[in-house]
Amino acid sequence: MTVLGRPIYAMASVASEKLVPLDADGKDEIDFDVAANGMERKLTLVYDEAVIALASAVSVRFTQIPVMGIDIIREHATGELHVLELNSSGRTWHLSSDHGLGHQRDYGLDIYGQFNALGTITDALIEATRAMAK
Repeated sequence: MTVLGRPIYAMASVASEKLVPLDADGKDEIDFDVAANGMERKLTLVYDEAVIALASAVSVRFTQIPVMGIDIIREHATGELHVLELNSSGRTWHLSSDHGLGHQRDYGLDIYGQFNALGTITDALIEATRAMAK
């Protein structure tokens, strides 16, 4: 999650079970979950600088969307990062949402402490306010 382009927290969602490989030719029907959030999984905080830099770079390009959740994957074979989805509808404030609080409790995540969430958000808002006041 980013606020005004600044990383607030970053987490990885990894399936606990091995997924069936997809047909490389794309001819098979997909009748199973392809995302880890549809099955048993493990959530962990991420400190990967390349992932965090990509999320920040994407976020700052959307100046009208102050809070954004950005789904990023790393291609296993090449290590290349890909942005899959921008969650910008406003349902991404998981610092204090029931959804986010559940993740924090169930997986022992300190998303407030990862990147000093409240301090980072405060600094971002102060900077944006000053810029708009000029």
